[in-house]
Amino acid sequence: MKYNPPAGSQDPDAKYVTGQPGKVRGSAVPAEAVEHPQREIVEVIKQAGLTPSADDLGQLYEAILKIIGVQVPVASKTETGLVQIGDGLNITPEGLLSVLVATSKQNGIMRPDGTTCTVEDGVLKVLQQSNDYMEAWRKSWIGVPRYWRSTELPDNHCWANGDLIYFNDWPELKEIYEAGGFEGMLMGWDADVETQKANL
Repeated sequence: MKYNPPAGSQDPDAKYVTGQPGKVRGSAVPAEAVEHPQREIVEVIKQAGLTPSADDLGQLYEAILKIIGVQVPVASKTETGLVQIGDGLNITPEGLLSVLVATSKQNGIMRPDGTTCTVEDGVLKVLQQSNDYMEAWRKSWIGVPRYWRSTELPDNHCWANGDLIYFNDWPELKEIYEAGGFEGMLMGWDADVETQKANL
């Protein structure tokens, strides 16, 4: 809505003057100054689905509350909107959002130690060095015999009993083999009986 200054004023931002009989002439009020604010208010009331009433002077307030409740969406990852506070969060009497620190007994936020994980732009990230360490530890077990308390193999394991194993089926085992990881521990496929008996 545009501001409507006193009638006849050359200043578009001129103030209105209250008249004083015999002393100060009051500002002349243009029709737009009265009509436009009313029409703006009535339009808000209508947009809220209410019927303008001369007997109800609280309709503008009611309309604003209704529009906020209907037109403002619930917040999601892709859209801003209203948020309902759930577990792990509190609202203080001053209206401040209070986030609980996580413990073994309650949900909350964690404080990254800066060594194994960090927070960048609000996103929790696990440092690559930790991932690299775990991956190296996992690969160190490839081709290593170990006891197992079952007659069924777990996933990604093979019997260490001389059975034929295709590298196409076990690419990580092939990687360890070609890197010399089994040096001194292998017997040729054409080993004679004496050699086999000596290297059970």
